[in-house]
Amino acid sequence: MSHVHFISEGDSIRLKGLIHPIKDELDLGLATGTSAGGELYVSQKAAPALTLIRSFAGVRDEDYEALKDWFVNVSQGARNPFTFVDADGLSYTVRWTDSLMNWQRDAENRWSGALNLRVEGFEP
Repeated sequence: MSHVHFISEGDSIRLKGLIHPIKDELDLGLATGTSAGGELYVSQKAAPALTLIRSFAGVRDEDYEALKDWFVNVSQGARNPFTFVDADGLSYTVRWTDSLMNWQRDAENRWSGALNLRVEGFEP
């Protein structure tokens, strides 16, 4: 079983489970189009963004409850950034981009769902 860490000042938790798939979404913030004269143009519409998506299965009740507590009381949803240490040991300053409402109970003492975390201050 793999695990990830959430760290914020004096608080931290470890979330264990099967992590699959591991996916990163990169948005360079570019808009493209074609002018009336047929010329292609590219412009910057937003700051580049990187979203870490980690899908979990087999998460125990106590770990899921700790994750919910973290979401509500420490990060307060997307309000407070925190450090996320991935299963490979890389750390990122992130914020939530969704809620934990998409998690589901698969069996007694087992949960599955996805973490969607936006990396703060990302520069490609």
